Amino acid sequence: MSGPVLLGRADVHHHDLLAPEPLEQFLSHDRLQLVSCGEEIPGDLLHLRQAPPGQIPEREEEPADLGVGQAVEGLRPLLADLDQPGRAQRLEVGGGIRDPHPRGPGQGLHRPLPLTQQIEELDPLWGGHGLADPGELLVQGLLDFTPGGLTHLVHSSNNLWRKPRLGSGGRQGTNRPMDIGTIVDEGLGNASYVVDLGDGRALAVDPERDPGPYLEEAARRDLRVAFTADTHLHNDFVSGSRDLQELGATVLAGSEAHLEFPHRGLRDGEEMDLGGLTLRALATPGHTPEHTSYLLLDGSRSLAVFTGGSLLRGSVARTDLLGPERAEPLARALYRSVRDRLFGLPDDLAVYPTHGAGATLCAAAPTDGTDPRPTLGREKGQNPFLLAPDEDTFVRDLLANRTSYPRYFRNLREVNRRGPTVYGGRAPSLGPLRAADVRRLLGEGTEVIDVRPVEEFAAGHVPGALSIELRPAFATWLGWVVPGDRPVVFVLSEHQDRMELVRQCLKIGFERLAGELAGGMAAWREAGLGEARLSLVQPGEAVEATFLDVRQRAEFEAAHIPEAIHTELGSLDEMADSLPPGPLTLHCGHGERAVTGASLLERRGWEGLAVLLGGPRDWSRTAGRALVPGRPA
Repeated sequence: MSGPVLLGRADVHHHDLLAPEPLEQFLSHDRLQLVSCGEEIPGDLLHLRQAPPGQIPEREEEPADLGVGQAVEGLRPLLADLDQPGRAQRLEVGGGIRDPHPRGPGQGLHRPLPLTQQIEELDPLWGGHGLADPGELLVQGLLDFTPGGLTHLVHSSNNLWRKPRLGSGGRQGTNRPMDIGTIVDEGLGNASYVVDLGDGRALAVDPERDPGPYLEEAARRDLRVAFTADTHLHNDFVSGSRDLQELGATVLAGSEAHLEFPHRGLRDGEEMDLGGLTLRALATPGHTPEHTSYLLLDGSRSLAVFTGGSLLRGSVARTDLLGPERAEPLARALYRSVRDRLFGLPDDLAVYPTHGAGATLCAAAPTDGTDPRPTLGREKGQNPFLLAPDEDTFVRDLLANRTSYPRYFRNLREVNRRGPTVYGGRAPSLGPLRAADVRRLLGEGTEVIDVRPVEEFAAGHVPGALSIELRPAFATWLGWVVPGDRPVVFVLSEHQDRMELVRQCLKIGFERLAGELAGGMAAWREAGLGEARLSLVQPGEAVEATFLDVRQRAEFEAAHIPEAIHTELGSLDEMADSLPPGPLTLHCGHGERAVTGASLLERRGWEGLAVLLGGPRDWSRTAGRALVPGRPA
């Protein structure tokens, strides 16, 4: 600890406190003292305290003075000299608490801090703390050393103590329901969570890269994000835990993830004290080998289980994202994880999955969105995958539902393991590019992505540009059809949200953002550069067309236009040479994916392309012909 520590003062110094480092540079009135657990020695800024297990000491220990500037070489020898070494020992840094806490020793709200985390802004009255009635006195901050971490405590010199939201530090257990905020990414079909820990702090579970929504959700509840936990190495998005860590949160992860940045790795069954509430790691491999679910407890009472990518609402997560050769072993692991680990928890326990808050490519089958608060009991009785009579049936049903997934999924596990670039809340902006520069970059291999509405793209676009309309699903299709290591230039309309575009790129690891066409297509035309156009047709204008259906396989098999050709959009570029020659009318469910497909074929030199506005049902009503189910002929 370098520099003086004046807690509870306006001039609080920022400093690092590391267990192996010397404790030095004390002020002239500082002393190192061994005191009993109920005592507060006036004026002392640094002292050791110890409570014998299970009782309050009746005698006061003699103080042991430490000379000014004298270094304490390590905490372990110091603690070893105490009468009763163990978990009750703690190193406290405080100042001027002149009265013992009226409710007895050990009555405080704990704020765990990692040993290497910067400690700052330990001012009086942190969010969520305070006194109950008029005449309240100052709340004093302390630092508490326990094996494995530092803890910030709050003690009061008044006997009027506001009851915390989850009981006294959350330790005694209550029947109060948990306050868990849900943040949904509609585009990826995921949910992440902000959990109120009851003491002014919050836990984020499976956050995405942009820290803004989690900070806003916490601020709305007057909370500070102190912990962030990832259930697995995500394939579909860049974790936001590193960004939250830069803002002061402790990163939690399963030990088998082998993260390469500072974190607290939790082994199977290991528990983490969140300052009253407890988080227990449950190894639940299947979706990924290192997958960990988290059981939140208040004492012995289970409050919630965060199942990440294992148990979903009415479904389970897929097990083939690491390659077909690992799909079956992971499927068997998933069966055992859910049946043996998760289903051993109480039936009324609320389930909080990450995947499945909408259309997700990480689920083995579409999830059930009708029940916003599923329980383990409900999943036992209604989840179709888990009604399988045995493991072999479960594995067969699970693997029969394998579908394609975006190419970027192959890269993000390693990005999340190493730790992504942290932007510190300042995402990069799109620099303006002249039309001539965009044309030059296009010729050098840069991708030009036109994110305008499909009607504007069809009316005129940069030749060779790909159309991916900016919408919630933008990131998925960008990562599916564009290599992640390729620089990208964007064409936007004046009204479109640039920061939303950047956020969607960053959340899937696209960081080579070369800029945007300054002035949009108007500037391109003013520069006298050529443009391409695409025909959009209404259902009544395409009754006898040759249709190319670019929807996902499950969509096509459910119902499609008779004699339609089927190639998923994600495979279209590589399958283009197998398509029949001649004019084609592409369609999807609405038109956006079909225009993306048409732009892929157009830059390959394909002529006679059109896009159906609407989907198969619109065509069926207009043409008076029924759609047909099944696989392509």
